[in-house]
Amino acid sequence: MGEIKTFKNNNSKDFISFFYEIVKYATLNLFKEEKSKVLNKILKKTVKFMNGVVGNIRIYNSRTKNLTLIASYGTSKKYIKDKKNIMIGESIAGVVFQKNKLLVVKDLRKSRTYIKPSLALEKKMVSLISAPLNIGNEKLGVFSLYYPFEKVFTRKEKEIYSLLSNFIALIITIQNIYYELSDTNIGIIKMIVKQLEEKDKYLKGHSENVKKYAIMIGKELKLPEEEIKILSELTSIHDVGKIFVDNEILNKQGELNEKEWEIVKKHPEIGAKIVSQIRRFKDGISIIRHHHERVNGNGYPNGICGDDISLIAKIVSVADALDAMLSDRPYRKALSIEQVKQELIKNKGTQFAPEVVDVALKLIEKGKITKKS
Repeated sequence: MGEIKTFKNNNSKDFISFFYEIVKYATLNLFKEEKSKVLNKILKKTVKFMNGVVGNIRIYNSRTKNLTLIASYGTSKKYIKDKKNIMIGESIAGVVFQKNKLLVVKDLRKSRTYIKPSLALEKKMVSLISAPLNIGNEKLGVFSLYYPFEKVFTRKEKEIYSLLSNFIALIITIQNIYYELSDTNIGIIKMIVKQLEEKDKYLKGHSENVKKYAIMIGKELKLPEEEIKILSELTSIHDVGKIFVDNEILNKQGELNEKEWEIVKKHPEIGAKIVSQIRRFKDGISIIRHHHERVNGNGYPNGICGDDISLIAKIVSVADALDAMLSDRPYRKALSIEQVKQELIKNKGTQFAPEVVDVALKLIEKGKITKKS
C-alpha cells in the first residue's frame, strides 16, 4: 500500500480513499501472505490513518477461553509478552468482548479496569477506543486503538471505527475459512501418504520420523517460528508425489532399473504440483520439490546446487536420509549410529549442506537422534 492521508477534520473523502486502499491490499494479499502479516499491515495503516500511536487486534481462543494478541503496532516487546493473553472480562479489551459493545476510555491513568497501565504509559498510550470484532452473532475478538492524549471521540469517529472493526472481522473470517479448507486438503494428503506408507513395512512412519528430525534440526539452527511451522506442516507430506509411482516399483526388493529410477525421480515435481494448489504453502514448496537435490548439483529433479537450494529443503534432505539410514530396508538392515555419523561426514559438502550435517551430528552426540529400538 502507498502513502495514505490521515483522517483530519472528519473528512469523509479521506476515509473513502483510505478504505479503498486497504480493501485493495487485502484483496491482493489475503491468500498470498501469512495470516498475521496481513493483519499487522492493515493495523499499521489504520493506526496511522486514525492518528493513533498504538493498535492491537485480539482473537478469542475457544480452547483457552482467552483473548490472544495476534496483531500489534507501536507496542513494546514487554507489553506484547506481559499482555499476550487476557481473560474475558479482564482489562478494557476483555470487558469489550464480554459486553459486546464499543468502549472509550478518555484517560487510562484513571481507569480501574485497565491492567498494567504503566506498560501503556511507556508508549504514551493515554486514551483508547476499543470495539468488538463480530460477524453476525459470532464474537471473534477485539480491536483497540490508543492515543497519546486525553481524546474526546466524535460520533463520526466512533462510526468509522466501528466500520473498520467490521472490515477487520470480515478479513479474519475469510482467513479462517481459507485456512480451514487448506487444513482439510492437507489432512486428505496426509491420509493418502499414511496409506501409502502402511502398504510398505519399511516405510511405515517414515514421514513423521523425517518431520521429527527436521524440526529438531530447524530449532537447533534457530530458524524463525514461521519456518519451523512450515517444516512441521510440509515435511510430513514431502513424499506425496509417490502416490503416482507404481507400488511394484516402490516395493521392489532389488535395485531399480534405469526406467524405474526415472519414474521415481519425478515424485518431487509431482508432489510440488499437488501442494502448490494450497497457496499458503508457497514458501515451503521447496521442501517437496528439492529435498532430493544435492549441494554439489548432482541431485534431482532440477540438478540445482548450493544456495539455489533453500535451507529448509537442505534440512529435510538430511532428515530424510537420517530416517532412511536408521531404518531397515529390503536390501539391508538399519545402520548403526556410528555408521550414520560416518555417512553424514562422508557426504558433507557433496550431498548434504555442511551446516545441516554439523547440527545433525551435534544432535546425535547429545543423544537426541538415536538408533530405533
